[in-house]
Parts: sequence; structure tokens; C-alpha cells
Amino acid sequence: MVHLWRRWRAVAVIFAAVGLTLFTSGVAQAYTIYGPPVCGFTSNPECLNAWNGGPYVKTYTTPASHEDFVVETINGRCVSGSPYTTNNCPISGTPAGLLIVQVTYGGNQCVGDLNGEPGDAVASAFDGCNSTTTGYGGAYGTVFILYAGSCPGNDQALISSHWSSSFGNFYGLAWSGPNRNGAQIYLNVQPVTCLGDAP
Repeated sequence: MVHLWRRWRAVAVIFAAVGLTLFTSGVAQAYTIYGPPVCGFTSNPECLNAWNGGPYVKTYTTPASHEDFVVETINGRCVSGSPYTTNNCPISGTPAGLLIVQVTYGGNQCVGDLNGEPGDAVASAFDGCNSTTTGYGGAYGTVFILYAGSCPGNDQALISSHWSSSFGNFYGLAWSGPNRNGAQIYLNVQPVTCLGDAP
């Protein structure tokens, strides 16, 4: 995977506007947007951590073990070969041109609903990932929309396509309270935490 978020944000609007998709040897490639680690910024950075090796995803101040999380694009969820949203996809009211992503842990597992259960919004590091070429196949709660909203700088929020009934009333990955090592992360929270790379 290629880490090019600094350049990606500048050109993402261009790709969305002209409908271009990045290809490598004829196959759409997933790109790393953040990580590792992936951190939220309150007064101090608090990063995603597979607590005691998982499955629970909690916060911890970096650097630490068990923080090998990466936000990567997934192609094909709304348009074949493309990592972008379209109008009303993947949730009602979604505008076109936002990136669709998943959060991997250790390269082969993803953040999703605890134990893959569709009614449990506790974040787990051990869920099945979506195909990065078709956008499907992952466990419940593993598909997110990357949304800058009111986030500062290059930070963005992860809106859950599973827990949001519409883009106008979205929920996503977040935790409560600043400066808290060990705060449980949930996937159905408002407001959604702004995330980015560790400083």
C-alpha cells in the first residue's frame, strides 16, 4: 500500500470530478490514508489500541504496542473500481465524492462490531475485512465514510455506514473524554471523533 494522504487530499476532488480511478496493473489499488498508528486529537493524541492484544479497541497514548491500525480505501462499494461514494451510497443522503474506507489491524483484520454481531457497537479489532476491489465481504460495522466536516487540518471522521440511517443523522467511531488511556471505542457515537496520523 502507498501512504500518500498529503497529496491524496489535494487531488481527490479532481479524481472524483472526472471519475478517474487509480489502477495498478489493471486492478484498482487500496491506499493508506492514515496510520499506523491512527489517532484522535483532543488536548493530547489518543490512538487506537487493540487493548491487551484485542479484541477490544480502546485508546492509548502513542507510542505503544498493539496500535498497528491503518485507514485504507476500499473500491467497488458504490461504483466498480472506485473508492468514492455516490449520491445516496453507501447510506441515504451521502454526497458523491467522499472516500469509502475500512480500518485494518495487523494487515488482515478489521475494526467492526464486537464479534461480528450486528447489534454490538463496541469496536473490535478482529473482524473480517472487506475486499479492497469489490467493497464487500467484511463483517458488520467495517465500512466507513471518511468525512472532514468540522475536523481541523487533515483530520477526518469515520462515519459508520452500518450505524447511520442517513448522512444527515450519522454516527461513527468515537470515544468520550480527553486524556484517557483505556477508553472504550464505539462505532455508533455522536459526535464522531476526528482522526489522523500521530504527530
